[in-house]
Amino acid sequence: MSDYAIGVDLGGTNLRVATIHKSGEIMERLSVPAKVHEGPGNLLGRIGATVNQAIDQLKTKGQEPVGVGIGVPGIIQMDRGFVEDAPNLGWKNLPVRKHLEKILKCTVILENDANAAALGEKWMGSGQGTNHLCLLTLGTGVGGGFIMNGKIWHGFRGMAGEVGHVNIYPDGVACNCNGQGCLEQYASAQAIVREGEKAARKGLSPKLRHELGRSGKLTAKTVGHQARQGDNVAQAIYADAGKALGIALGTIMSLLELPLYLLNGGVAAAWDLFAPAMFAQLEKGAYMYRTGGIRVESGKLKEDAGLFGAAYLPFCK
Repeated sequence: MSDYAIGVDLGGTNLRVATIHKSGEIMERLSVPAKVHEGPGNLLGRIGATVNQAIDQLKTKGQEPVGVGIGVPGIIQMDRGFVEDAPNLGWKNLPVRKHLEKILKCTVILENDANAAALGEKWMGSGQGTNHLCLLTLGTGVGGGFIMNGKIWHGFRGMAGEVGHVNIYPDGVACNCNGQGCLEQYASAQAIVREGEKAARKGLSPKLRHELGRSGKLTAKTVGHQARQGDNVAQAIYADAGKALGIALGTIMSLLELPLYLLNGGVAAAWDLFAPAMFAQLEKGAYMYRTGGIRVESGKLKEDAGLFGAAYLPFCK
């Protein structure tokens, strides 16, 4: 078996590729724009060209990869190598594995991006030393992945880990999944922006109103900056996100009693703003958490978790 694998982290904005040694050392990195608007065919071609560039770099060292792992933000039919639905990429019922194996001439393994990130943290991150963990990715939406007995838990259809659609408030904000009150509607970047802009338009926060008027839109980072500057409304928005996370995590703890829960993604960088409310909610409403022995932490690998997990997939085969 080769000592190298290639991991691909596929997002709606960027395509990131890394050649990683079985020791966990990143040997090479490549990053190109995804250009999703150009269509599925062009994106698959761009993946093939970028990964082949990484393979060629390996060959100059007399090496070849054991395989290529790809983290995809969508639903995957694992046995067929089909991406059933990846809305952010515009992919639907696409035979991705077959197409890329033809281009790359090596084994290709597809995995949901949040599952890949959970596996990455298990391999080389905060999950080292435990065979059971839950990872929440707090980005534009909220994703999740579970590691059980050292392996990704897929569920019977491959859809396990949709933590973003755990119900927090039964009569809450309408969600894109056609439900109401999902975690994603309270703890994602999208939710923080929505609440920030709502407060700005109502005049509840002069600072956020000024930022909205100046740029025409807010970002979660902007809301976070104002929270750190002492804006009470911005602080309350992050506190609400923390409370929602505490409710969701408490529910998962009661069901699965995993020893470790990790948070990563862009919103997780605002740990100082939402974590106090999250832990307060866990202390208040999560029996399993109060009994002790359960850890909730920020993921060590951060934005690289998906790259590490994707690269580890071929080593697991």
